[in-house]
Amino acid sequence: MRPAAGETAAIPDLGLGVDTLFYRLMRLVNMTARPFFTDFAARYDLTINEWRVMLALNARPGLSVQEIAEVNGFDKMSASRAVRRLISHGRVVRATDGNDRRRTRHSLSPEGAAIFAAISPFALDRADALFGRLSAREVAQLKRILDKLERHAEVWKDGEAPARPAGSTGAAAKT
Repeated sequence: MRPAAGETAAIPDLGLGVDTLFYRLMRLVNMTARPFFTDFAARYDLTINEWRVMLALNARPGLSVQEIAEVNGFDKMSASRAVRRLISHGRVVRATDGNDRRRTRHSLSPEGAAIFAAISPFALDRADALFGRLSAREVAQLKRILDKLERHAEVWKDGEAPARPAGSTGAAAKT
């Protein structure tokens, strides 16, 4: 039965409210990415996924599209789309792998490296401003927690969320 005009449907509380750690983590990512969109996306005609590809290629030149996807934690199609656009804009170069001619390797072009060099100081300042609020002990603890969560999330690659640990009520996701 549909609600009458002006009424809202009753939605059961499934534990996915704005007070959960999961939601707050997504919100924090969006809040830290917001300056990218307002400051750099239009200026450099660059999407957030393209920036993430550039980050990966700056750190590890010569990655395949599959490796770029894995490093960034997104699907191969998103990585492929971003890499294609970066290539078409002259920001990434593609070369055939010397050991396996079926594979291609990607690196930042001189133009891509220049854009990376222009944006990265602002990204570093943003990270310093955010993580500078934490003590060295808190930073180390956060790194350990993120490592643990990333290892666990790796099983989601195939799209299936793992079962909750025995005895878990989901309460750990609440603040």
